[in-house]
Amino acid sequence: MILLHCLLYALWVGLIHSQSTQTNVTSTAAIHCTWPCANSDDVCEINTSQVSCQPKKNQQWVIVEPERAPIYFGTLGLFPNATCQSVPIPNISISNTTIMNNSSTHLHNNSTPATTTVIQWPPVGIDFLSTCGPTFYCTLDTPSTCQFRHPLQSACTQSHECESGLCKDLICQSKIDKPAPKYALHKNEPAMMIVHVLAAVFGIIGALLVTWGIYMMFRRKRIHRNFQEKDIKETLPMPVMTQFDKFSIDFNHSPETSTPTPCTPPPALESIQVQVRQL
Repeated sequence: MILLHCLLYALWVGLIHSQSTQTNVTSTAAIHCTWPCANSDDVCEINTSQVSCQPKKNQQWVIVEPERAPIYFGTLGLFPNATCQSVPIPNISISNTTIMNNSSTHLHNNSTPATTTVIQWPPVGIDFLSTCGPTFYCTLDTPSTCQFRHPLQSACTQSHECESGLCKDLICQSKIDKPAPKYALHKNEPAMMIVHVLAAVFGIIGALLVTWGIYMMFRRKRIHRNFQEKDIKETLPMPVMTQFDKFSIDFNHSPETSTPTPCTPPPALESIQVQVRQL
């Protein structure tokens, strides 16, 4: 019965997982990069015209992993009004690809060359990246300059201008993380779900076997003890009645059950009684 309940629970979790798993259409692009590049000294550089493996430079934007936003390697603007540059986004051909909501954005395509990788485009988090330091943002003016990020409740036009990263109703506001979905699991959700269900089933079965084993052990001990007591009773010798025991029983018999014996006077007393009667 418990095993049936566990199986029903597994089916229920699987149903919830199938309902919560959705598909969406994501824009992808084939870029001339691999990780690592064909030449191990090269990096995947993103510039105004293309994304491809290029030699390392003193100042360049690099995609270090296919699922991460580009990173700027060079001198950062660490003071106000320093000249800055936003991350370049080249105009490359894109296509729409249907992927699972929990799957990786790094897509493999057998029809592409070995030096080409299909990734989500534009990369996640690429908006408003710049050459400014972490406490600054790059303005959209021309020329662009680095300015301090605004604290909470300050006026803003874009979220990258705020320290909190959220500009709502033209005011910098606190960013509240969205709660995770009730049944959200990690990427290996189906495998982990099966592992958890099997662990629960085997755990319950193991507990039942241990309980049954303890019960049988105590039952066997009780049966063995009963047999020992029976054998002791059967092997005890029957008591033997001796002459003394018989005398003790006769001596202690009840007077109600005994037969009275007539009282005979002694001969001297009997002669005296005869003489008295003659007088």
